[in-house]
Amino acid sequence: MMRHRTLIIIFACIVVGGTALLFFGARTDSVSAPIVSTQKNKEVVVMPVPVVGGKTALEDAVPIIDYAKILARFKAKDVERVPVSEKLIALTFDGGGDAKSAEKIVRTLSEYHIASTFFLTGRFIEKFPEIVEVIRVSGGDVANHTMTHKDLSTLPQDEVSAEVSGMERVASERGIEVVPFFRFPYGAPTKETITLVNGKGYVAVRWTVD
Repeated sequence: MMRHRTLIIIFACIVVGGTALLFFGARTDSVSAPIVSTQKNKEVVVMPVPVVGGKTALEDAVPIIDYAKILARFKAKDVERVPVSEKLIALTFDGGGDAKSAEKIVRTLSEYHIASTFFLTGRFIEKFPEIVEVIRVSGGDVANHTMTHKDLSTLPQDEVSAEVSGMERVASERGIEVVPFFRFPYGAPTKETITLVNGKGYVAVRWTVD
């Protein structure tokens, strides 16, 4: 029987007044596959990914992720750690308002063939489309970090909803797929705001080290 370990979500870097983080992942064969878990089991993609018969090796290796099942498991929680069967960490980064560290981070991840999850605000996507494109091309995932990085714990529910939906709209207009994971700006969730983002289909994920 395999011993279960706890996947630690770590703070990795600051991308734009944000924090870096990690998610849990599972591996299939030689390619790491995202495991959207409490925070969007994410796959750590190895780049570059070879293309065979019109499909990438990664597409063949990565299983379909049941996000609804993950959400049901971690509903009402702001997830930091999840049980895994091997030692793993999940690397994530936050992009809020500026991008002075983003290019260096993306370049380093690409150099070592590592893909991670980037929690981006709609404002970041609007201001730095070229960086977002590099993230996508290099195998990174984009997750929701609100539209303008406001402290949601201080806002009425309708404004909280607008912050979440605003990021989705900006991403959709640019053809960017948003994985169903959400990070609260400043790490400031409330019971009500977690319920709201869960209702929009997101698993709330935070970091373990800031």
